[in-house]
Order: sequence, then structure tokens, then C-alpha cells
Amino acid sequence: MTPEMLNGKRHMKEQLTKQGREATHYAETTGKILNVDVEPVILEGNPADEIVNFAVKKHIDLIVIGTLGKTGIQRFLLGSVAENVVRHSRITVLTVRRNMESGVKIKEGPSRILIATDGSKTATLAAALGIKFAQQYGAKVYTVYVIDITAYKAILIDEAWATEQYEACEKEGHRATSSVEEKAKFAGLEAESIILKGNPADRILDFADEHNVDMIVVGSLGKSRIERFALGSVSEKVIRHAKVPVLVVRC
Repeated sequence: MTPEMLNGKRHMKEQLTKQGREATHYAETTGKILNVDVEPVILEGNPADEIVNFAVKKHIDLIVIGTLGKTGIQRFLLGSVAENVVRHSRITVLTVRRNMESGVKIKEGPSRILIATDGSKTATLAAALGIKFAQQYGAKVYTVYVIDITAYKAILIDEAWATEQYEACEKEGHRATSSVEEKAKFAGLEAESIILKGNPADRILDFADEHNVDMIVVGSLGKSRIERFALGSVSEKVIRHAKVPVLVVRC
């Protein structure tokens, strides 16, 4: 490596370190204003890997990260830092979109929270944490179950069988949402159960927009590596397109 290249690398590291200090100083100052202890830490390496590893090492309970907005080819090849953190973290992650109205929703707290459920163990844990958030702010809870009919459209299937499967999913949806609604109301919250059909991520996002939801809560649904590569999990799609904070709860 030539002296010029070494100098360029050194200069780049100094600039990045400076940016890191400025960012952590801002967080530390904000923490003092809100009476929250903040310890500034600057790491080196792949951002997503370093965040996830640090969280495990320090026994962190929640990772909060902005969606950094990589687009087009960059997202296709690498994925955003936030998406990679969610994909690999075993810890619950709260993502906050960069172009949100600065400070308004976070400062005032959410008044409407959408809790997506599929009746699974992970979704049940996500609902419990979502209800705790709602209690903190007195927010209304929408518990949403989406009957995924996209798979049926892709193949030729027997109509009677399809009807039977739809009715089974609808029954499960009512059971799952009723359980969350009951727990939310027991916690003293206003709650409403919703059954939708279509692509899960799309319907969750559409409902959130239409009902001015301030936060979305989802479980990490544990797709296999092949499924994740081909389609992306529901939680990753929601994170990528949501206009509001998304709490992704890991089992």
C-alpha cells in the first residue's frame, strides 16, 4: 500500500471517528436532558455485526436503530444496516425511520399501536411487549391477523380445499386476535381485533397508514435462509417500508 493510500485511509478513519463522537455526544446530551444515563461507545468494523455482537456481550435488552435508507442496488446487494441487525439479532429491535417527523411521535409517545399476530409463540411474546408499550402511553391497540392468500393465487388448487383452509385460517385469526384484545383490555387499554387478507406485510402497512398508527409491533417470524433470500420475512418488509417505528420482537 502506497503512502498516499495509507494517508487516505488514516484520514477516512479520523473523519469517521469524528462523526461517531459527534453522534454519541448528541445522544449523551439528549440523555442528560431526559435524565437517562448514556454511555458513548465507538466501534470499528461491519456496523450490523458490531452492533449485534456488542449487544450480546453487554446483555442488552433492546436495540434502537434508525433505518439508514440505502436504496436500489445497495439494498439489493448488501441490505441496510437496520435490516441486517434485525435479521441477525437475537435481541428485540426498535427501528425508527429516518424521514419521520423529527421528534414529534417519539416525544409525545404513540397513541395507536398495531400489534401483528399469527398466533405463534413469537407473536404472543411480541403482543405482550406491545401491550407494555401501549400501557406506558395509554395507547389504543389494534391487533391484526392477516390471512395470507398470496400462496393460493400462485398455484392451481381445489376450490373446496381452498375454502376449508381459508375458514381454518379465519378461525385461527379470530382466536389469536381475541387473545391479544382480551389481554390489552385487561391491562386497561382500548383494543380492537382486525382480520385482513392478502400479502401480510402489505396489508399491515396499508392498515397502519389508513388508521394513523404510530407504532407497529411484529414478531420475527423465522423464515428459513432460502425463504428470506427469495422473499424477505414479513418483519423485514414492514421495516423497509413502514413510515413509523417498528418493534421487532425476537423469541
